[in-house]
Amino acid sequence: MKKFFLSALIFITGCGFSPLYQEVTTESGAVPVTVAPIPDQYGFAMHQIIQNKLGNSKDDQYILTVSAPTFHSWDQTIDDKNFATMMGITGTVNYRLTEKKTRKDILNTSTSLTSSYAVVKDPYATTIAERKAKKDLSEQLAEQVSLHALGTLAGVRD
Repeated sequence: MKKFFLSALIFITGCGFSPLYQEVTTESGAVPVTVAPIPDQYGFAMHQIIQNKLGNSKDDQYILTVSAPTFHSWDQTIDDKNFATMMGITGTVNYRLTEKKTRKDILNTSTSLTSSYAVVKDPYATTIAERKAKKDLSEQLAEQVSLHALGTLAGVRD
């Protein structure tokens, strides 16, 4: 058993493993990225999440630009009377990480996530469920964007 842990330790240290947060932070502990404002109510929430993940740095070297999330809904489940009882919803954002000095994009991509919500007899309850699904998707998209930006910065700064 000791040989296994020793060999695992050697393997992990030899593979170049290092935590993301050690590679990309500045002296203040923040990532050197300015997060541009994101339009829309869901974009505002996304901006807050991304900013909290990356921190506030005074010596920003990169700009992260994220589009407002777009949502597409479809009937996921239909009952015997041909009414939707579940709706599927996909949220998509485009984002770009640009180096400030050179204005060169080091990351330019998009990401999508899918969720669902129940359609009930009460239209108000259905509207609230749809809004919650959009809010949850926006928060999860923000998490993905911030993690992808951190991973990209870790690779750039090595």
